[in-house]
Amino acid sequence: MRKYFYIAFLFIGFTSCDDGDIIINNFDFDDAQLVSCGKEGKVKVLYIINNDDIFETISLQATSTSFSEISKVLTTNPTIEFDLSSTNRLIYRTYDGTVPSTYFCSDIPPSTPQVNEEFISVGGKVIITTNRNLEGVTDKDGDGVLDAEELDEDTDDDGIMNVDDIDDDGDNVLTKNETANANDDPVVGRFRDTDEDGTPNYLDEDDDGDEVKTKFEVTEAFQDPNVQENANAEGLANYLNPAVTNSFLEVTFVKENKISVKYRSIITIENLQLQSQDGTGEVISFQSYDLGDFNSIPTDLIIAPTPTETDN
Repeated sequence: MRKYFYIAFLFIGFTSCDDGDIIINNFDFDDAQLVSCGKEGKVKVLYIINNDDIFETISLQATSTSFSEISKVLTTNPTIEFDLSSTNRLIYRTYDGTVPSTYFCSDIPPSTPQVNEEFISVGGKVIITTNRNLEGVTDKDGDGVLDAEELDEDTDDDGIMNVDDIDDDGDNVLTKNETANANDDPVVGRFRDTDEDGTPNYLDEDDDGDEVKTKFEVTEAFQDPNVQENANAEGLANYLNPAVTNSFLEVTFVKENKISVKYRSIITIENLQLQSQDGTGEVISFQSYDLGDFNSIPTDLIIAPTPTETDN
């Protein structure tokens, strides 16, 4: 940041506002990724440390009811906006030595390095835009069927597209279990097709072709088709055994659609003002400042069904 201060002062006659504020257009941390400090509750500390050309940091400490309780997940909300204030602050600092990676997360503030200069926000609005991070992802729901193969389909009409549905045909047997083929069963393409009707099991509501839907080949006490209580002595599940047609038609059991996702948050600050803490009252202003991106750790996402019709 020092080089930008120098430029600002050099051309102060051209870049100063009438009220004495200095306007600069760059504040470059070389597209570094923001790091989150794990705090209890909803306090989040996002920071970047640069020890390359100059010892410097920039950090945002903020509270929001939209922030995640998980320390390494910023938020799952698409958009958050809040004003910078005494409790929501952006701070820029330079130091007299290397800044350790634990600087912002220590319970007790370290005594070194010493702060050379400090600017704290006195105005601005934080805008955080968050989306699922799909970079490098080819199977969003982890069911063993590539997204490119699932296309834009919702086989069971539960309101969850197949690419996000862990049970594509809604028969209470997970897709990843229905695609597995450990017993040399018949296949269509590369997926198991027990009854050889041309529809792979993971899209077939009657896997064994016995005219009893898979999800009904259960008992009242054990409504999950894929448990030992709904199988024969050899371990063959009733829903894969055409010789067994016992059924229970009042099934209330539904598999919870839980998938693992990651999020990317982009943090922008509009009309940012940073004031020097050296007593001069110097203010540096940005019309729009891109603080950076924050990539979350994998976290569970539960997608509730919104069926378009009742299927009995």
